Parts: sequence; structure tokens; C-alpha cells
Amino acid sequence: MSSYRDVLMGIKMSNGHIAELRLHLGQIDKVASFEHPIYEVKRVVAPDAASAAGQLTPEQHAIALSIEARVNEIFGKAIKEATANKPAETTKE
Repeated sequence: MSSYRDVLMGIKMSNGHIAELRLHLGQIDKVASFEHPIYEVKRVVAPDAASAAGQLTPEQHAIALSIEARVNEIFGKAIKEATANKPAETTKE
């Protein structure tokens, strides 16, 4: 399971379209760009369906746990940095 966190809202527009509004922390966004390729590797090595069915080899299970632990550690650090009491960085896009 990913540690990625954001707030996602569906907003119905006056023309009937549904708009998606996503709010997230800049530090989390930076980590997410790193996390997705790692998730893709884990998905090949240890598919979620096989994991849920208890069909992983011990090696696959160990790899999946290692990947999840590292990604959770990285996201945890990003959340701590984002919520620390310090002035917000400004970015120009």
C-alpha cells in the first residue's frame, strides 16, 4: 500500500461536467514522482492479487515488504517536513 496522501474532490460544474480538484503538499508531490516507478516494480515482482491470496514466494514477500517499508519511510519524512513549523517555500511555475 502506498503512503501517498492527498485530498481529492469531485466538483460538479454548472455545465454537468465533473471536475477533479486535488490538494497535496509539495513535498509529497516530489516523493510521488519517485514512488510510482517503484510501485510499478513491486507490482511486477509481487502482484497485489497474489499477495492477497497468499501466493507469493518468501522472496517475493520479502521484496514487497522492503519496498513498502522504504516508501513509507520516505513519505513519512516528507510529511514531517511539510508539517514542520517553518515558512512555506514559494515556487514559480
